[in-house]
Amino acid sequence: MHYDYIPITHRQPLKWPGGKRVALIMTINLETWDLTKDTDKPYYAGGPAILPDVLPGNTPDFPNFTWREYGQRVGVFRMFDMFDEVKVRPSCTINAVTALRRRPMLDAALSRGCEILAHNYEQGELLTNFAKDPAAERDIIERTLKVYEEQVGRKAKGWLSSSLRGTLNTADILAEHGLKFYCDLMNDDQPYLIQTPHGPIVSTPYTNEINDFTILTRRNHTTSEFRDILIEELSVLYKEGAESGRMMNVGLHPHVSGRAYRIRALREFVRFAKSLKGVWWATREEIAEWYLKNHESHIPTGGASGVMALRRAARAVQSGDARIVACIGADTNHVASFRQSLQSFSQFARDATYPYGAGGPNSMFAMITDHYMRHAGATREDFGRIAISQRANAARNPNALLRRPISMEEYLTARAIAEPIHLLDCVMPCAGAEAFLVMREELAVSLQLPHAR
Repeated sequence: MHYDYIPITHRQPLKWPGGKRVALIMTINLETWDLTKDTDKPYYAGGPAILPDVLPGNTPDFPNFTWREYGQRVGVFRMFDMFDEVKVRPSCTINAVTALRRRPMLDAALSRGCEILAHNYEQGELLTNFAKDPAAERDIIERTLKVYEEQVGRKAKGWLSSSLRGTLNTADILAEHGLKFYCDLMNDDQPYLIQTPHGPIVSTPYTNEINDFTILTRRNHTTSEFRDILIEELSVLYKEGAESGRMMNVGLHPHVSGRAYRIRALREFVRFAKSLKGVWWATREEIAEWYLKNHESHIPTGGASGVMALRRAARAVQSGDARIVACIGADTNHVASFRQSLQSFSQFARDATYPYGAGGPNSMFAMITDHYMRHAGATREDFGRIAISQRANAARNPNALLRRPISMEEYLTARAIAEPIHLLDCVMPCAGAEAFLVMREELAVSLQLPHAR
């Protein structure tokens, strides 16, 4: 899992559909806890307790367990009634065991057409307990997704870990299983892409700040203060959203916000939000679908046009939007402009490279190539086959400058420029173009096309 640090000041304006300013999500967490655990250590049930001095896991803690259970028996249905009254559909997260043991909660959400997110198997079973055991974490995720599909009737599209305790492996496993969005990272007011070995997944941030646990239980704000905090947050985001769209998630728990004396805060906040025409009552799936198609216009990718073309093409093929995508790039250079490009390449590295006479991109490309060769097991012969094919293809153009074929021996013995880059890896200062096709491997085989994976 990897995501870039790109502060909000360095992004292009985010323009939501219909010119909306804020994508607002009211999230009800449909959680279930085991009464006991097979341990004599204190049992952290994926959220704060109402009474201190938490008991060992193997001892029933009825005050804390039944405090939470109130939300399952009463609070959640009060919340659904309130949302019905104000004509807003909340988003819901659900533990697998909630669907298995507390089915009426899921039925209430499904009957209203609520978005449902996978939310771990059981609330007190944190993925971070298995941070050094990827196989065990994978098992929990896969069992959760299996129950989700069986009980909800469709495959899960998004994930929130219990207590937001994901690991370095979580996003990778989710992307491998085709999920589109991930909510554990709480570091932004806008969506962004998380890169994984199985393609990007959209971060649609959840929040521990705009959250009834934090505001009401941990910080002891009153019902009216809770309402005012939500209104203040939305008001500021709404103003900022005139320039670049924002997201606001409100995290809710039925045993906290679902109490009779607190439900008023939600009702009054939602009525305020509905008075703002620029609020988009979105689901995370809608946000993720839209962002996958529009992220290039939001966060710049610098000059890596070939890489970005490949990413977009792969995503189009993976999603079924296209069977074959042609990625085409071209440059027009003459000697003077090429020299100027080399002199100004990568300004941030000038102080480090210029004292050693290392101008231009070759030294940095060499380090990238060396890393790739070590990571992927690629050899110079692999790159040589690319250079040989490129020369052969270019020679078909009657205006080509270099028409003589090159051999593998000539490629391998060419003088070094910046190891492992040699002369025949480098770009000439001339006009040129390059293209490749992206498709599924089985299609390339059926079309008898030479291909690389």
